[in-house]
Amino acid sequence: ITIAFCIFQMVVLAETIDIGSPAINRANEGSADRTYIQKTNPANASGKITSVEIWAASSYTNCQVATFYVVSGNTLSTRDTEYIGTVTSGAKRTFSVDLDVEEGDYIGIYGDGEIERSDYSDESYWWKAGDFIPCTNQVFSLLGSREISLYGTGTTGGEEDNAIFFGTNL
Repeated sequence: ITIAFCIFQMVVLAETIDIGSPAINRANEGSADRTYIQKTNPANASGKITSVEIWAASSYTNCQVATFYVVSGNTLSTRDTEYIGTVTSGAKRTFSVDLDVEEGDYIGIYGDGEIERSDYSDESYWWKAGDFIPCTNQVFSLLGSREISLYGTGTTGGEEDNAIFFGTNL
């Protein structure tokens, strides 16, 4: 009697996640002391945001970023938050973060300073005066035809599973 062995391997590749709008120099800047949530380009998958790009129009201090989800209409809550600190103005700045994100979430920012903002585009963002990172069930105002320079990337955290069954001759 021979018992054969079988080797099984399953590979699930990590998928790249992106969220938000390119961090570029734009025509205007957003007002200080506001929480902004970029409605453009919600997260395309669930996983971790590991890098955030910001272009500040004036240096941000006490900067925080967060992932947000829509509770209902213009009511949003944070899923996860990360303190950045100071973001120097005048160029795209990149920061390492560890933010949980679910497919369909949005990225937001708060800080003492101003972020680059387009005057008119096909996109939009939510905003609210004050610091709402973190927040639960907060109603934000939606401003159409504008976008901010805030972008994040990460991965779904793919896995590789192996199963090996050994056999023997009897």
